[in-house]
Amino acid sequence: MQKLMKRPALKTWWYLISWVALAGSLLAAESAATPREQLAKSRAKWKDLKAACQGNYSYAVRFTSFAGFGHETRIVVENNQVVERRFRSWSARPVQPEPGKAPSAEGETWTEQGGNLGKHPGAALPKTLDSLYEEAEKVVARPVAPFERLYLQFDPQGLLKTAFTVDTRIAADAPTKGVIIENLTLGKAKP
Repeated sequence: MQKLMKRPALKTWWYLISWVALAGSLLAAESAATPREQLAKSRAKWKDLKAACQGNYSYAVRFTSFAGFGHETRIVVENNQVVERRFRSWSARPVQPEPGKAPSAEGETWTEQGGNLGKHPGAALPKTLDSLYEEAEKVVARPVAPFERLYLQFDPQGLLKTAFTVDTRIAADAPTKGVIIENLTLGKAKP
């Protein structure tokens, strides 16, 4: 080895391999964090960002079937309180309109505010991100059955995106147990 190290090209190559190995071990240590630890780190980030946005944010809960139909609920939170819930659904087949009008795949749409929050069934419940973190903590705390898979993901800011289990024995539209949100937007939501 001593003889090989006297050659400059091999010496540089050796240092490069050493640095790659070190970087790989650091990345492995980061990803070796348990789901509980990852979620706790994310919740700490949320605490800071919630203060920065003064508890004003919105997020969406979306479901799309493999057959093409689906729905989306947008939850709007101001001062750490849910103030609005918007829903829209769509169909896989275009709805036949009146003669002379184009077909539409859009389904039901509605908006709830104030005392009407939670009145419509079939949409995501009006929850704050804090309550979603609590739900996620329950998901990662319970044991995962051999036929289940745990999904835990965070958005680019490090905030909760998914924390759910799915039954791997079911191929299409398997029911999920936990949290799935997208399009988390900090600050006041635009109508």
